Amino acid sequence: MLTFMDSCFFVALLNNRDEKHVDAKKILSILRNNQYGALVTTDYIVDEVLTTIWGHTHRKDFVINAYSIICKKPEFVQFKKITDQHFSLSWQKWEQIAEWPKKPLSFTDCTVLAFMELEKVENLVTFDTEFDGLVNILKI
Repeated sequence: MLTFMDSCFFVALLNNRDEKHVDAKKILSILRNNQYGALVTTDYIVDEVLTTIWGHTHRKDFVINAYSIICKKPEFVQFKKITDQHFSLSWQKWEQIAEWPKKPLSFTDCTVLAFMELEKVENLVTFDTEFDGLVNILKI
């Protein structure tokens, strides 16, 4: 079993002033017991996290800390790259699903959907409501 970790989870976890910070810490404590399998994320999500943190703080040390938590050993989450196959399916999904304002999915959101489908990922940890009804979201 695999559980995909979305960018908003990481941003909330890393920012103690984020309104979802406490929720992210609770989720993390539950995920550590491996009840939901291995945790996975992609290069697109890491990009989104690092860009968000840099844009909000302009603090290089915060970005470096976020990178080390997500990408370095010991492994907190498995880091995967979006392949050509993921990319193609992401575009198809974006064309089919993205609709403003009903489903304002970004292309990065569609890479999450494509990755989950192709890699048979069962759960998504996110605070974004755009994914509602599209995948199984862990509500903890």
